[in-house]
Order: sequence, then C-alpha cells, then structure tokens
Amino acid sequence: MDPLPVVVVKQPRTFLFTDADVADEGFLELINNILNNRLKKSDVLNKGWVFEGYPQTASQLHSMQLAGILANKVFVMQADEKLARSRAVDSGVYHDLSTEQFDGLYTDYTRNLSQIVPLFPKQIVRYTDANREDGDIWTDVQAFCRQPPTSKAPRRPMRVAVIGPTGAGKATQCVRFAHRFNVVHISTSSP
Repeated sequence: MDPLPVVVVKQPRTFLFTDADVADEGFLELINNILNNRLKKSDVLNKGWVFEGYPQTASQLHSMQLAGILANKVFVMQADEKLARSRAVDSGVYHDLSTEQFDGLYTDYTRNLSQIVPLFPKQIVRYTDANREDGDIWTDVQAFCRQPPTSKAPRRPMRVAVIGPTGAGKATQCVRFAHRFNVVHISTSSP
C-alpha cells in the first residue's frame, strides 16, 4: 500500500479549514489527484468509500465534482459548539487547539456549510443531530443508508461523505460505517 496519499492528504489539515484553497487550484488538483489515485484501487472500486471531513468548502466540493468524485450519500453532522469543543478536547486529538482556534474552525465550518449543502442533490443529504448519543446517531445513519436508491440505474458501491465541525463525531461514525457496510474509510480531517 502506498503511504504517500495518507501523509499528503492529512498534512495540510489547517489549510483545509481556510479559504486559501479558493485561490489555490493547484492544491485542490493535488488533493483530487491523490484521492482519485486511491479511489481507483480495487478495494475502493469494489467496496465503495466513506470520506471523513472532506469537502469542507464549496471550492473543494466543486473541484471534486469536476474530477468525477461524487458521493451518493452525504451526512451533515450538526453539533452544538460547546459540545463539539468538549468532545474535541476530550478526544485528545485536538489537545493543542486553543479556544480561539476552535472558535475559528467552528465559524468557518458554519459559514462553509451553507455554501456546500445546496450543491448536493437534496435527496442524498441527511442532517444528523450530533448532540445525541453515538448509538442514536448510528441508528439514524444506518436507516438512511438502507433507504432504497432514488434511481433505477445499476447499483454502485456506496460513496458517502460525512461532514461536520471538529468534535462532531465524524471519525467515530465513519469507523462504524466502514466496518458495518464494508467500505473504505478515507480521512482528510485527522492531523
């Protein structure tokens, strides 16, 4: 397995939370090339995928769409800012994140979400209240994934994007999702 995509995709975490990518199409092309290379591997082609934390901006989504990277389900995990901050700190992953930095990430996410969601077809988007217990969230995720497809086109492997603020529980749900539905978990949000 080629470790380069994992390193390169995860390395620019702070960049992915900013608006700088709007001006840097070369960076978006690089990320999409890395994702496309991973998505062309046989395990992903046969099983499908779940993206954790990507796209985060409208320009990232637009770039993905132009590259032919299309989700057939999108989960938007909505979490209260205070609870999300608490979960982020408790996870230990974001222990070095100051309150001001977290507030900036949460504000950016909220602003970007209003630009991202309308770009997906309404029938593939499910808002999930991430303030609930993990088990309740998981029940909601499973129910949505078991809904019959809206198209009569041949069935393809699941292609799912899970978006939400830092601390919403995206990683927890994506790990469960990958295990339960036997899809490949691709994370771009972990440091």
